[in-house]
Amino acid sequence: MRLADGKWRYCRPVLDAKGKIVADMVRVNGHEERHPEGSYVISFYNPGLTWKKCGPKPADAIAIAERQRALFKAMEHRDRHEPGGVATGAR
Repeated sequence: MRLADGKWRYCRPVLDAKGKIVADMVRVNGHEERHPEGSYVISFYNPGLTWKKCGPKPADAIAIAERQRALFKAMEHRDRHEPGGVATGAR
């Protein structure tokens, strides 16, 4: 989102009482602000910090985050059960 001084910055989205993202609302220095010019991104470690653009709709960000989570879970499952894979937690 773009700040009053013209700089762009990543901000956390505002969540409603049910934990869902409120469209166009973000937290800036502890205060809620409306920023319709913003775009959603997700971040994850793979192995370093990675940012992935999701677009202007909260639903798109949620869907992409769920796909990324499923991908990581599948990769973890493959590593545990594939011969020669990394056995984590098994002895």
